[in-house]
Amino acid sequence: MATRRGPSVLLLDIDGTVVNYRLEVPPGAADALRAVRGRGHLVYLCTGRSRAEIYPHLWELGVDGLIGGNGSYVEDGDLVVFHQVLDPVVVQRAVDWMLERDLGFYLECNAGLFGSDNLPEKAAAILGGPTPENVAFVRNGFPDMIYGAREGRDDVNKISFVLEDGIDLDALARDYAGEASIDTWSMTGNGPEFGEFGQLGIHKGGAVRRLAEHLGADARRPDRLR
Repeated sequence: MATRRGPSVLLLDIDGTVVNYRLEVPPGAADALRAVRGRGHLVYLCTGRSRAEIYPHLWELGVDGLIGGNGSYVEDGDLVVFHQVLDPVVVQRAVDWMLERDLGFYLECNAGLFGSDNLPEKAAAILGGPTPENVAFVRNGFPDMIYGAREGRDDVNKISFVLEDGIDLDALARDYAGEASIDTWSMTGNGPEFGEFGQLGIHKGGAVRRLAEHLGADARRPDRLR
C-alpha cells in the first residue's frame, strides 16, 4: 500500500520566478501558486527583498510567510521566527563610503526602503541612461521608497548600491572583512548591476533550516513536514 504523502513546503524566489523582470506577476504563476495552496501545501516567499518590498499584490497571492533579506528575516503567518540586522556602526560606515563616491544606494529595512536622492537616475543608467522613461521605471519599481532618509538607522537588513566603473569589489570585501559580506545582484537579469553589503553568516540556506525547525520539518528534507 502506498504511503500517503503529507503537505509540502514550497519556497519561491520573487524576482525572475514569481515576478518577471518587467515587475509583472504572470497570470500562470499566480494560478499555479493558488492551486498548490488549494491542495493544502504551504508556500513561502524566499527572497533577497526585505519585508517592506513585499507589496500587497504579492501577499494577495495567498502565501503563508516569508524568508526575506537573503535569510535575515523569517516570518510564518503573523509570527516572526527570526530577525537579525546589520551592526549600525557598519551601516554608517557603508553610508559614508557610498556618499563619498556619489553612488546611488538604498538601505533595506522591514520598516521601509531608504534611498539616496540620486538613486533613480543612477539606477536608470543600468537601463541605458537616465531618460525620463528609465527614471520612471526605477521609481515605479520601488513605489514606496523613502528618499533622503538614509542615516542613523539600526534596523537595516542589508544595503544595495548601483555598481559603477572603478568600484573594486575585492578590495571592498577585504576592507569589510569580519564586518559585512560583499555580493552583487541583477535588476534586469543581465549580470551584476548592484553591489550589496550583507550580514556575515546570513544566507537563505540558514533561514530555510530555521523555518523547517519551526514547522517541524525534516531539516534534511525541508520540503517535507513531519
